[in-house]
Amino acid sequence: MSRNAPEWVLASLDAAPWVVVRRTAPIAGLVSVGVRGATRSERFAATAPVEGILERLRPQDLVSRQPARAHPAFEAMAALRPALDAALSHLAQASLSSPLPGGERACPGRDPGSRGGAEAGEGDRGFPERARPPHPALRADLSPLGRGEGRRPTSNAIALAQEATGLAWGPGGSAGFELATGRPTLTPDSDLDVVIRTSALPPVAAWGPLSAALEKSPLRVDVLVETPSGGVALAELLGGGGEVHLRTASGPRLVPLAALLAEPARC
Repeated sequence: MSRNAPEWVLASLDAAPWVVVRRTAPIAGLVSVGVRGATRSERFAATAPVEGILERLRPQDLVSRQPARAHPAFEAMAALRPALDAALSHLAQASLSSPLPGGERACPGRDPGSRGGAEAGEGDRGFPERARPPHPALRADLSPLGRGEGRRPTSNAIALAQEATGLAWGPGGSAGFELATGRPTLTPDSDLDVVIRTSALPPVAAWGPLSAALEKSPLRVDVLVETPSGGVALAELLGGGGEVHLRTASGPRLVPLAALLAEPARC
């Protein structure tokens, strides 16, 4: 840890030795991480060695984890879980049924008829992932990356379609951090953050069922859709504009929505 770290940083790591990997350009041999303090203003940037990573938890790894306390965000997540699972299956099938000319909408080697194919390295795409370095005061937890089980499919075809498109969801933000670390992080005013990962962005119209389910939630739910090029807010994706703000490892960029939808799957 940097000698310039504020006193609250070590105190925070003593209470919950977990860090969040930041969305930055790759650094050889290092992972860019951030330490969360007790308040929103307490955030500290640092780095951790890649070879020291012992454990990583992604949002989809936290879906079934039981919270240690009651909170509206956890209640909203439990209530929305069936709708989110069903929506991801719908998105997977919609994505596979609308192939791009000259492009792929599924991961190579992971098409709907096969479970084969090697898993791509997650760190080489520049997205935030969380891992646990060996330092006693450093750990990491969530990531918008990686595969998860997604919905509990009612048919093998649905399961294969979801696997082929790399779709998975899980809690992010304070809710995800609390589930991963056990440290009370949510405040009475906290909303629910959800991360949806996909290897290729499904058609905009396919997000309708999920949008309708979110509108019925008594708690505000912010959804970030992680694509291989970066993250985009679902609200902006469905806003009807021709351009969207894409969160990338090199910073936010304004990109044409049509270009993002036309990108082939990257796994």
